[in-house]
Amino acid sequence: MTKIVDERKMAFIAGDFNIELIRENKAKSDLLSLMKSFNFTPSICSNTRATDTTTSCIDNIFTNSDWVESLVFENHVSDHMAQKVIFELSKTKKKRMTFWAIWATRIG
Repeated sequence: MTKIVDERKMAFIAGDFNIELIRENKAKSDLLSLMKSFNFTPSICSNTRATDTTTSCIDNIFTNSDWVESLVFENHVSDHMAQKVIFELSKTKKKRMTFWAIWATRIG
């Protein structure tokens, strides 16, 4: 992430963080503090998961860009809602996009 900050590249970090981002809690404070230290902010500010008894915002798309529009919508595939972010690349410069998929699995 330091390289992204140093090179001033637009970046997105998306995933199921399993940290509630609407209600106050220590994990939320820690995650937001870490992301903010690299100039990343959450783009999703509404619930992304709903059950019969609870709602939560545990999925998000963090970005270091101010020029994004985000949307949460029902996808009818899981108990998590889908998230979408819309952004525009500069029309005057050729841009190369790089994607990294990072998968984490919980053991135990």
